[in-house]
Amino acid sequence: MLASRVLRDSHDSDGVGAAVGLTVAQPERAVNIHTAATIVLKLRTRDILCFHATLRIKYAQNYNLATSLMSIFVVGINHKTAPVTLREKVYFETEKLALYLQDIIQRGTAHEAVLLSTCNRSELYCDANDVAAVRDWFCSQSANPRAELESALYIYRDDEAVSHIMKVACGLDSMIIGEPQILGQMKEAFSESCSAGAVGALFHRLFQQVFTAAKDVRTSTAVGACPVSVASSAVHFVRQK
Repeated sequence: MLASRVLRDSHDSDGVGAAVGLTVAQPERAVNIHTAATIVLKLRTRDILCFHATLRIKYAQNYNLATSLMSIFVVGINHKTAPVTLREKVYFETEKLALYLQDIIQRGTAHEAVLLSTCNRSELYCDANDVAAVRDWFCSQSANPRAELESALYIYRDDEAVSHIMKVACGLDSMIIGEPQILGQMKEAFSESCSAGAVGALFHRLFQQVFTAAKDVRTSTAVGACPVSVASSAVHFVRQK
């Protein structure tokens, strides 16, 4: 019922007005917040995907690249797929991000790349044409047994990849839904990639669109009204008891 109401009312200027109102008035508030934010996110992601298709054509023409086989990939693990013991072993230190990024670019495994690594996830976002090579590179960065790592690995391509990046940026894929730190962490990861020379025209425009959309979702819904971290959530729970 909630989803249908939001969709029915989402024909206003940008599909946000209805979602905002529905996040605060219902008793099942947490569910409503997530549903409203997800619907607004879908509207924003749709716009980005249309933008991405146009940009790729322009990008190929400007750089004379045979990008018909190139795709945007997400390769990674997170708190949903891997225990903390595994996540600790698949971590890209901030101080070495430039080395990791330069390596994957110089090997020709990816044309552009961004590495996001936090306590809850390690993800590679890249523009590449061989997902097997991307997966091999990601797995080779850990001393962990390949079979154990691959059992926790997920891979998204193109539309699914962009949608996943959006969910992460908005905090909808976080352990605590709506936590704000992840957007700052993604911006920092993007900045590191820019400094390392691993971001070109395609990813620069794509991530700027992602950041803008993530800000819209956060300010247009109550998705950020929850506790800001696992620790603060635990404190809040104890106080309620």
